[in-house]
Amino acid sequence: MDKVTSNDIIIIFKKIYDEMLENKEYLIELDSKAGDGDLGISMCQGFAGVLEDLSGLDTNTIEPRKLILKAAMAINEHSPSSLGTILSAGMMGGSKAISGKDSLGVVEYRDFVQGALDGICSRAGSKRGEKTILDAIGGALDALDECVEEGADLKITAQKAAKGAYDGMEKTKDMMAVHGRAAYYQEKTIGNVDGGATVGMLIFKAINECVNQ
Repeated sequence: MDKVTSNDIIIIFKKIYDEMLENKEYLIELDSKAGDGDLGISMCQGFAGVLEDLSGLDTNTIEPRKLILKAAMAINEHSPSSLGTILSAGMMGGSKAISGKDSLGVVEYRDFVQGALDGICSRAGSKRGEKTILDAIGGALDALDECVEEGADLKITAQKAAKGAYDGMEKTKDMMAVHGRAAYYQEKTIGNVDGGATVGMLIFKAINECVNQ
């Protein structure tokens, strides 16, 4: 795959849902250590809702930006949780960066992720290094920046972004949570990866698997 079209985005959302479903119990376990324990449930509900709301759309006539905006509204509706709201803000921020594009390549992928990170920072008042999904997104963005500079193709770029997101997630083991319910546990959160960062890693993993299938 050299470019991602609106039809490909539907396929990616299906893969993301599959990843959430496959890791549902693990996400619940992670969230139970410093949260409500419903992360796996809310993410499955959220992405199932995305697929439901996007079903029946003519992907030949809708551009990626509008498709992702619809997905943002869907996950905000179907996943009434803090991470659902954050993912919605990220999708909205990312969609602005790809306005007018009929298909997405390496540069657009990078621009989308930068827009998503900025959107989440603005909405949540958080930043990288605070044990959140931003650490996975930031790790992916670092890899994407390098790929743009190197002129890498989309397949290599997707692989490196997924690895960057994984590395960013792993770094949250050494961090102390400062946001949300997890912040009440302070030092007790050190040693465990963050649930939100794990969700972020799974999203980039799904994108990579679809691009390289």
